Amino acid sequence: LSRDRPLDLTDIARESIQLAPDDETRSQLNEATRLLVLDSLVRKYCGNGAQTSFSAAEPMHGLRLVQHICRHIDVPSVLGDAMLVCDAFSHLSRLDVCVDLLERIMLAPSEDDRNRVDQCASVIEEILKIESSLAESASGRISELCAVTLKDCRSLIDRGRFVAEAKRQSIVASTTACSVLAAIQGQRSSSPDTAK
Repeated sequence: LSRDRPLDLTDIARESIQLAPDDETRSQLNEATRLLVLDSLVRKYCGNGAQTSFSAAEPMHGLRLVQHICRHIDVPSVLGDAMLVCDAFSHLSRLDVCVDLLERIMLAPSEDDRNRVDQCASVIEEILKIESSLAESASGRISELCAVTLKDCRSLIDRGRFVAEAKRQSIVASTTACSVLAAIQGQRSSSPDTAK
C-alpha cells in the first residue's frame, strides 16, 4: 500500500464487480474492494502512514479499527464507516458496534448534554434506515445500559458521593433512553404496516 492518499477507487471497483465476467473474477474484485475500503478508513481515522501497521487478514485489527472509529463520535459518517468495517470483517457484530457507538455518545462530555441525547436519537434513526431490527435491538441494549446507569447513579447519590455528576449522568441516561425509544416508536407508528 502506498503512503499517498489514492483517488477514491471504491466506486470504480464496485462498478467492476457488476461487469465481472465470472464468479472467480467477481470474488477477486470483491476482496480488492474490501481492501480499498479498509485502506480508505485506516487513512481517514488513523492517518496516511497507519496502513503499514494494519493487516486486513488479522481479525483483531478489524476490531481495533472499528473501536477506534467509534471514538470519533462527532464525525458525521462515523456510523456508516463503522458499518463498512463490520461488513469487511464477518466476526464483528453490527449490534455490538452500534451499542458501543451509542454508549460513547451518551457518556461523552458535552457543554450541553441535550446535544448528546439528540445525537443518540439521530444515530438510532440512521440505524433504522440500515435495518429496523438492528435499530430495535440497539435501542433495547442502550436502554438497558441507561437503566444500569440510573441504578449506579442512585447508589452514588444515596451515599453522597459525586452527587452533582451522578445527577447529571442520571438525567442524561433517562433522557437518552426516552429519546432512543421515541425514535423507535416514531418509526413503528409511521411504518405502513402499523398505520392500518
